[in-house]
Amino acid sequence: MPTFQYTAKRGPKDVIQGTLEAADRAEAFNHLQARGYVPVRLVEADGHAHAAASAAVKVVAPATRKPRIAARHFNACIRQLASLVRSQVPVLRSLSILAEQTSDVGLRRIIGQVAKDIQQGQNLSEAFSQHPQVFSPLTLSLVRAGEIGGMLDVVLDRLAQKADQDEAMRSKIQGAVVYPAFVGMVGLGTVVFLMTYVLPRLFTLFQRFDRLPLPTRLLLRTVELMSSWGFWLAVAGLVCAGGLVWVKGGASVHAAADRLVLKIPLLGTLVRQLQLARFCSAFGLLLNHGVSVLQAADVAIPVVRHALLRGQLEQLPDLIRQGGSLAESLKQMPLMTSFVVNT
Repeated sequence: MPTFQYTAKRGPKDVIQGTLEAADRAEAFNHLQARGYVPVRLVEADGHAHAAASAAVKVVAPATRKPRIAARHFNACIRQLASLVRSQVPVLRSLSILAEQTSDVGLRRIIGQVAKDIQQGQNLSEAFSQHPQVFSPLTLSLVRAGEIGGMLDVVLDRLAQKADQDEAMRSKIQGAVVYPAFVGMVGLGTVVFLMTYVLPRLFTLFQRFDRLPLPTRLLLRTVELMSSWGFWLAVAGLVCAGGLVWVKGGASVHAAADRLVLKIPLLGTLVRQLQLARFCSAFGLLLNHGVSVLQAADVAIPVVRHALLRGQLEQLPDLIRQGGSLAESLKQMPLMTSFVVNT
């Protein structure tokens, strides 16, 4: 039987070398995987090299531009990876299966690149970190904690559950907003149609009367104004100027807008509670898997999209380092709710 020299990875750090006898390269590769090794290089004794990577995973060329991965495809990928790892399928083989099953071209390319990085000696969290546009800091921290604690399948399951919960919450919010937004748009369109098409045709009829009530005169002046091209050019100019200020204004403009949103009745309360729920969910998930409080805070704070609330939460690590407890540190933030502090 031919003899093969191999270089393989065992665990996140150890790289081992040795020789074994097998009928062919495929059998040698399967024998290494059965031992729990991740083959990096497999060479026959006569010097002809064989890339173990090509036997394990079909690697796709890296993306030339930032891919857009659908949330449902990403969630399904994480869930299937958790199921495969829980069934004691090697990570490299699991990635090969996922690459064959996924229908998203961008995600398939990312999985292929992750597999290639693992074959070159990186662990899963290190390979994920090469694609920050797909794998968030929360995902990286949890996967790293799962690798250290030997509970990668549990962590992946929790990530899949959290992704499903986030998607369900997003769908509920969209469903609650779509109908009022549709009604508002229809109402606004109706008013504009009446003011620019119907009422101008009645304008000559009202002009015959010498004395008209003040509300009627104001309505006629408004109709006359909205019927002119200058009015709509001014509206378009204001919209463009507002968009330019929003894009170029930076953090100060965004903070002012977020502060204004919080002052709107009902909407402000809803936005604050949703953002705090995002933070608490990520923060609690990290703590449950052995991540320290300071590291968990650093990872969980960026998931908050509200600039004003995120700015207050960014003070949390410093307050804890100064000796304050978590509850006392959260209590010093004006936007924090008493429910979060006391829980």
